[in-house]
Amino acid sequence: MRCELVRAGGLGAEVGVNAIEKSWVLIRALHELEAQMNTDIHPRWADTHHPIHFNVYGISGGEWVGSVAGRCVIDATLG
Repeated sequence: MRCELVRAGGLGAEVGVNAIEKSWVLIRALHELEAQMNTDIHPRWADTHHPIHFNVYGISGGEWVGSVAGRCVIDATLG
């Protein structure tokens, strides 16, 4: 899956909104979803410990050093 986070408006630096830092809200929520999915699994996977995995394998964002990141792209798998 690919999720792109973009800050609203152009005031990121003035209000301190950093899209990369805010991405952790989404990542944390997806980890919670992973845990929930592993508590209610299909009988086929009943003998498998932790059959559903969430993995972030890429994250990118920011425009240049010293700027407040206006966007962040997260690449991940859930399944």
